[in-house]
Amino acid sequence: MFPTQQPEIIKANPLPEMPADLLCKVMSRIHNERQIAAAKRRLIIWAVCLSLSLVAFVPALYILRVGSAASGFAQYFSLIFSDTAIILAAWESFALSLLETLPVTGLIAFLAVLLLALYTARRLAREWGKIIMVSPSAGQIGNHIFIKF
Repeated sequence: MFPTQQPEIIKANPLPEMPADLLCKVMSRIHNERQIAAAKRRLIIWAVCLSLSLVAFVPALYILRVGSAASGFAQYFSLIFSDTAIILAAWESFALSLLETLPVTGLIAFLAVLLLALYTARRLAREWGKIIMVSPSAGQIGNHIFIKF
């Protein structure tokens, strides 16, 4: 039923030997590709978060400006540059007046949005670095790095 002799083509072209660590290499490549895919998803999420925090930066700055104008903080603060000698004579009273008129709500909103934007930019850069380091599909042409999505 089965021929006991091998055909001539098989004798002439034997099958290539597989490396001993082939399974390890394949599994490592699959693991790397999964890490890259997850990093790309996180990269998109952090990019959207950074965009939203930069959009929220404008209203927070507006709230800070309106609060400083309404409380008189801007007028007190401008005295530092116009009447420095008078302020140095009564600096304690001036510092307390400046502190009383500080727009706390606007300052908190502004600093919160600023810290959020810095944090998301940091995470975005970290994910970008992970993709560049791990990805075999990342390349470089001159000084420009590109990633195939």
